[in-house]
Amino acid sequence: MSGRQALLECEATKRATQISLPDYQLFLDLALGSNLYNGQIMLTFECAHLDHDIFLDFTGKIIHSLIINDVVVQNIDQVWLRDRLHILSHIRVGQNKIFMKYTNEYDRTGAGLHQFYDDVDNTEYLYSFFAPFEAHRIFPCFDQPDIKGVFSLQVKVPLDWTLVSNEVIDQLQYQENSKLYGFKDTARISTYLYAIVAGPYVYFNNVYDDRIPLGIYARKSLGKYIDADEIFDITKKALRFYEEFFSTEYPFSKYDQVFVPEFNMGAMENVGCVTFSEYYIFRDEPTTKQRASRVTTIVHEMAHMWFGNLVTPVWWDGLWLNESFATYMASLCAEKATFVGDMSWMLFNTRMKLWAYREDLLTTSHPIIGKVSNTDQTFSNFDGITYGKGASVLKQLVYCIGMDKFKMGIDYYFDKYKWGNTTTDQFLEALSIGCTEFVSSSWKREWLESTGTNILKFHYEVDNNGIVSRSFVLQKNSQRSTTLRNHHCEIVAYNLVGDHLENKHHFRAHILPQRETDLDIFVGEELPDFVYINFNDHAFALVDIDENSTKFCMENMALFEDQHLRHMIWSAMYSKSRDLTMKPTTFLRFVKSNILHERDCSLVESILNTVHTTLIHSLPVDLNISESNDFFAILYPQIDNANTEMRVIYTKFSVVFACSAENVSILVNRLINKPQGFTQVLKWNIIVKACAFNVSGCMNLLSQEESNDVSDVGKRYALKAWASIPVFDNKLCMWNTFLETPTRFSQKELLAAMEGFFWWHQLDILDYFIDQFFANVRNVYSTRSKEFASGFMKLLFPKNLTNPTVQQKAVLMLESLEENEILLKRNLLVKIDDLRGTLKCIEYELS
Repeated sequence: MSGRQALLECEATKRATQISLPDYQLFLDLALGSNLYNGQIMLTFECAHLDHDIFLDFTGKIIHSLIINDVVVQNIDQVWLRDRLHILSHIRVGQNKIFMKYTNEYDRTGAGLHQFYDDVDNTEYLYSFFAPFEAHRIFPCFDQPDIKGVFSLQVKVPLDWTLVSNEVIDQLQYQENSKLYGFKDTARISTYLYAIVAGPYVYFNNVYDDRIPLGIYARKSLGKYIDADEIFDITKKALRFYEEFFSTEYPFSKYDQVFVPEFNMGAMENVGCVTFSEYYIFRDEPTTKQRASRVTTIVHEMAHMWFGNLVTPVWWDGLWLNESFATYMASLCAEKATFVGDMSWMLFNTRMKLWAYREDLLTTSHPIIGKVSNTDQTFSNFDGITYGKGASVLKQLVYCIGMDKFKMGIDYYFDKYKWGNTTTDQFLEALSIGCTEFVSSSWKREWLESTGTNILKFHYEVDNNGIVSRSFVLQKNSQRSTTLRNHHCEIVAYNLVGDHLENKHHFRAHILPQRETDLDIFVGEELPDFVYINFNDHAFALVDIDENSTKFCMENMALFEDQHLRHMIWSAMYSKSRDLTMKPTTFLRFVKSNILHERDCSLVESILNTVHTTLIHSLPVDLNISESNDFFAILYPQIDNANTEMRVIYTKFSVVFACSAENVSILVNRLINKPQGFTQVLKWNIIVKACAFNVSGCMNLLSQEESNDVSDVGKRYALKAWASIPVFDNKLCMWNTFLETPTRFSQKELLAAMEGFFWWHQLDILDYFIDQFFANVRNVYSTRSKEFASGFMKLLFPKNLTNPTVQQKAVLMLESLEENEILLKRNLLVKIDDLRGTLKCIEYELS
């Protein structure tokens, strides 16, 4: 829970000087149908000195016995305090031995050892999630990344269960009503990378290069949807790519990929046992973008086997050494080794860079390698800065130094530090091999230790004859940036010749860390029709397309043939609407004029996502609703004549943009008369909207689909639909359900219901919950899991922009927060930033 004691960096630093070489021999008894499990552990370790307190991290229910160095600890409650076992008085310098028997509870929050019941076939599934500081929810340990341990595991389970962990099975004993699994000892790994998965999972197997066993696991009820051939094909190609790129063979004994229910993240890179959200199991025919997104997730987690698992950061301020590198390498691998190809970097832009740009403009922005004082702060730093900005900075660095020099540094890094822990300085020292002119202390300060994003814009001066007399790039800081930086990019220029575009210039440019950088090009020539200064997306900077080029795009977007350039233009035009250099409705008009000409399905999906974001975050409610219905009127008539993939996209966003009872009724009638044209998710989304708009017959539709779809996904959508019903008593009942503890619902179910709570057209019955939100949110953050609390803030923070008390109450609460309310402070700051940003956009739109 959020109220658990966090581990401070200073405590971890001291403990790392004392403790080394822990070996964990763990036994678990996982009985069927219970909310409890039993465990016992034998832990040995070396102690260098007794100068500081020594404690084991452990969150559990009951400790039955505790023996330290052959001495029975009598008063366990005196040493087990707030998730810590204080053991200094029982420890000696040299080798120590601890034996403990205990009982613990399963989790339903997606962390620790999560328990899930599948109503489809009445089966039970378990899986662990330990990052960044959760392993001690299953067994006592030194739960920090630089005290690596060897893990030995035995587990007793029901006869029809399968066990998966980090290593291969080396014993399997059948008993009368159970079986006992034993696994080979692991390599020396960090606690957060350990994994335990149990249940009647279905299994697909293969092998890579005749030496690495490969496995795919999923729930029995989902086994029929597993496209094992494609997943194994991607896995093998990615393993080969990484082994060759890193000049280091895959360092572990096997590679299993397990799809688990109610997962909080996209995936987790447990050593040799990667866990994935079931989002990546496609129950309906996937779009190209969905398949490509799964590929990038698969290869992202695989990159961690080297970056993070083979070589691990000393502490969580080095999180970028895990996530930034895995994100960059995943895009590179997806491009070079899989069917994704060039689409990889377009997805990188829309998924990672836009995420990073947004977060770098917030009050909560932080340096890529900023100070991380405790493990609670680590949770907050799994964000767009660590993933997207860090990876973008690496992409630009590789563009500067060249892939060969980058690879040389990586080879040196793994050769020197494999199986160890490193700091950022040690990595940069390795990377500087052969390229000290770029990887320097000034580069580190400029890109890793500063915050904010720069804005680049092409400027020009022309004489009376229309000839360019000067051209330059203007660099300025965004609202959170105080540093002008070196940017390396490609610039392209086009002219309209007849009915097609001709590339007039394409060159490399170094934008200096100053306000104006002169360009040698264009001088003495007529001004090109269109100029773009970050072609191929090397620089991490917002591009403000100049006025002349913007006007040209508005009139000639359909003429751009280069897929990547089109993608960058769409992205830049959206950014202009967010940066208040283009009115939101102007951007929406641009989309309306050009969206039906765009034939790249993944790009259409990305564009329409930005439209949805613009409607919600940049317009007043009445304009949001009217513009939404305009987009419905554009997309819905295209459904029948579109190809299969585009039909799915047009249908999906017709549902998204249906913001009147009339338009929702059109979708409901289509669902009733042509049900074969809808995926199961689209069916549910229409039913949710029908309930939200109180469309005739909506309750019959909901009842019928609840009976037809008894899967966990169906249950979550049904909860979302119930929460959307526009009746005050119903809303109040759902609100009380969100807050009640203990709860009969899983965390994932509650968050799904929260997704259905707020609707723009229901503001009159939602104002009551403004006070309720601020009265309860602090208690939620202090008593519930971090994921639940963050979801509560994201989904239930009051959105009534016309009510001035929302911002007032938020600011007053922010001012009252205590120092240790780190996550609440960060999440509340984001909401205040969003609210103020939306109000600025609305003011600009109406000006």
